[in-house]
Amino acid sequence: MRPAHLRPPYKKGRNKVSWRQVRASWVKPQRTKRGKLHPRDLEAAPLGQLIRYYRKRAGMTQAELADEVEMSEPGIRNYELGNRTPSKAQLAAIARGLGIEPEALIAYDISSAREALGVLFQLEGTFGITPNKDGTLSIDPKADGAQKMVQALQAWHNAKEELERGEMSEDDYRSWKSSFKL
Repeated sequence: MRPAHLRPPYKKGRNKVSWRQVRASWVKPQRTKRGKLHPRDLEAAPLGQLIRYYRKRAGMTQAELADEVEMSEPGIRNYELGNRTPSKAQLAAIARGLGIEPEALIAYDISSAREALGVLFQLEGTFGITPNKDGTLSIDPKADGAQKMVQALQAWHNAKEELERGEMSEDDYRSWKSSFKL
């Protein structure tokens, strides 16, 4: 018998609540009509869901992806289900097979301003990003990676404008971000 906190609430009469209804009410990521994750929810999606999303977007089956990256089909399935975690080399091979950058499969768990500030501290040293008095950020043009960072930010700005004008769908925008190379 299930522990009390896992049993569905029981109601007498016609309005019984089934275990399936209780499970369905648990919080889940938003899905589109076809059962796919919505592109805006992918930023916080687990690795397996990201692999599945990009595999389906590429029009590949698990078997085709496995052949492409010289892995087993059950291995790909287990990565997508979250039963196993690929190594960095395997992750790079999967990304290459999907035609995306490996960074697109990495979810950064930044859930507070303090954690975001820690990332900005790292970017300060590498790309010369510094805070302004009004709360905005600037890039020191003398920093080593500043020119590439400026180019990347300009490309991002242009893609974001296309999205806002309706010239690019959310799905295309996500795809652009996943394959961005400088």
